[in-house]
Amino acid sequence: AEAMPTVRYSYFACSPEPKSLSGTTATFEIPSVQDGKVSSGADILVAEPTLADALLPVENLSDYTRLGLKMNHLLHHFRFFLAESDNPFGNEKIERMVLEFSEPVTGTITTDITSPISSTSFSGISSSIELKLKEPLAASATDFSYACVSLRPGAFSSDATLVIKTYTASKYGISDPISLAGRSFKAGHSTPVRITAST
Repeated sequence: AEAMPTVRYSYFACSPEPKSLSGTTATFEIPSVQDGKVSSGADILVAEPTLADALLPVENLSDYTRLGLKMNHLLHHFRFFLAESDNPFGNEKIERMVLEFSEPVTGTITTDITSPISSTSFSGISSSIELKLKEPLAASATDFSYACVSLRPGAFSSDATLVIKTYTASKYGISDPISLAGRSFKAGHSTPVRITAST
């Protein structure tokens, strides 16, 4: 009997589900309300296309490791931490943060899922992000306790700033403007940000 030819397919994957999909163009939303955990859906992952045999035994399509997919982070992440030496809140933990940027950082990310690294574009909607922290943030001697935020990658303008407003159960703090002047924040990378707040 003649052997059947091997059929190969290109597999594409992303997380979360796109807001819209037109052909191979996927649009995702960067939320303006997050919970401090990128694993809660604030991160956006798109896989590089993978070729695989049609008969590849994949029982659960959510197990993309069987397909050898390489996932790419489309967003940048800030990791906020409160050093003990900067803590004006006593024993109270930060429960909520409002991040006020001088230019848009949330909105929509559009990418061609066949080439997610080179085809991403951003359309800004909001310059403010609210973090309703799933795990309240305590002061720490290290930066191992942190709250994350996902935002659009790329360069900021020469006069860009960030102001951090922090809320505990009974106290409110606000930072001086933090300069983001001309800095470029790469997709898939994270930047530690020290919280300084006057109450």
